[in-house]
Amino acid sequence: MDRSSEAQAYGLMRIDATPLALPVASLREVIPCPERLAPLPVPAAGVCGAVRLRGSIIPVLDLRQVLGLPPAAEGGGCVVVLMRHEGRLLGLRVSAVSGMARVAGDRLHALDIATPAGAGIATHSFETEDGVATLLDAGRIAGLPGVPMVVEPSGGSRDGAVGAREPLLLFRCGGLPFGIAAMSVDATVPRIALRDNALVGELCRGVIDHHGHEVPVIDTLRLLGLGQAANPAESAVVVLRFAQGLLGLMLDEVRDIAQVAAAEILPLQPLGLRDARLFRGVLGARDGHEDGGQGHGEQHLLLDAGALQADEILSALAGLSRPKAARDAREAAVPGTAQAGVALGGRPYLTYQVEVETASPLTQASEILVYPAHAVPLHERRDATLGLFTHRGSAVPLVCLGTLLGRPTVLDASTARVLIVEDGGQRVGLVVQALCSIENARWEQPVAEGEAASLDSMRGLQPLVEVGAGEQHRTLPRLDLVQLVRALRCEAAHSATVPEARPTEPAALSAPLPTA
Repeated sequence: MDRSSEAQAYGLMRIDATPLALPVASLREVIPCPERLAPLPVPAAGVCGAVRLRGSIIPVLDLRQVLGLPPAAEGGGCVVVLMRHEGRLLGLRVSAVSGMARVAGDRLHALDIATPAGAGIATHSFETEDGVATLLDAGRIAGLPGVPMVVEPSGGSRDGAVGAREPLLLFRCGGLPFGIAAMSVDATVPRIALRDNALVGELCRGVIDHHGHEVPVIDTLRLLGLGQAANPAESAVVVLRFAQGLLGLMLDEVRDIAQVAAAEILPLQPLGLRDARLFRGVLGARDGHEDGGQGHGEQHLLLDAGALQADEILSALAGLSRPKAARDAREAAVPGTAQAGVALGGRPYLTYQVEVETASPLTQASEILVYPAHAVPLHERRDATLGLFTHRGSAVPLVCLGTLLGRPTVLDASTARVLIVEDGGQRVGLVVQALCSIENARWEQPVAEGEAASLDSMRGLQPLVEVGAGEQHRTLPRLDLVQLVRALRCEAAHSATVPEARPTEPAALSAPLPTA
């Protein structure tokens, strides 16, 4: 079996602006570097002292000196990365840790360095958000002449097995300590300005470019019900992998990549948490950091990566991450001649399939969900209603939008999406065949103000909107979802006052969907 394309996890660190990496299996934890290291009189080049940690004295190697990089600027901070190799520990002094990266084997570029020492610890390079990272080999570092290491205490790895411990990415957001399974992380992105996008709202604060995709970025504190970002315009980001795509969580800084035993993760009581299902537990304070480091004796709230990936709202947003090339093509296109209505750069529209591509103002869909597997089907029905499902404490009817508009529609549960539309405090789930895109209007056909539209009128000729540019330029039917739901409710209220004969046989499904 060819494993060249399989992705492996690496911990990222920096010396000034130089990105470095080590395999996650070679990392134990990260601690702040004390102002003064304990002296360690050994002749090995680069050994700068030792750090006291939970009763052990661990030698520290200054990677800056080993790699021949310029001396650190005065006042520059640093941390010590605890590297493990064959049951022994060594501290590596670097400027900072930068998070995680998963890199396929075919993205690693081998380095053939003829120098006898120092640079020989580097084996490969690969591209990251910070630039080109140099991959270091723990075995080569351990084999440097005269470099001392200490035996890893038995408590550092249960039964001496690395596999018994799980790597966690520890970070801070809004000053609060959090953690998440490192294997769910695609990468971390240093502090970066978030770019406005049609997705921007209370939860999604912008997008970033990451590996050729526009990735939505979520306000982590708002998601968890713990406040909101103080400065959403600029943030560091941890990018998580979802089955549907990529999604970013805002954070202040990455603190650690820690190997943690299952016994260190404590159950979390849901009292006081708005959405306890998003939490996995608490990482108990890691005792004995006698080095005077700050923050490492904290308890960390651990996010449940599986629960985040299963969340309907987050999954839908991850599914809207899209290739950056599509945005670049739109921005590069020369705007056409303006027509009567709204010019290029107008309000954002969500486009979707209901037999034909149709557009609606993005703000009219309060949420976008995958088709719920637990929906209760209504088999004896004569309209477009597919069933019911519970969402946020209320029973929400699912209505096939295509059928409602008089367009015979076949739905596939794997691609169907539910647009939640609210009117008068009530929610309706409009089911579409698939989402297409989110784009700003170039032009909208003016609509004369008048009486509220009826369902019959909305099934007829609809006003138009132009979106896209160049080859992506389209003129689409424009649908007011709020007006449609309002008309639907009025029609349902009228029908309730006029009893009709019940059909003797169930009506055929115009939009069949697999049921759970």
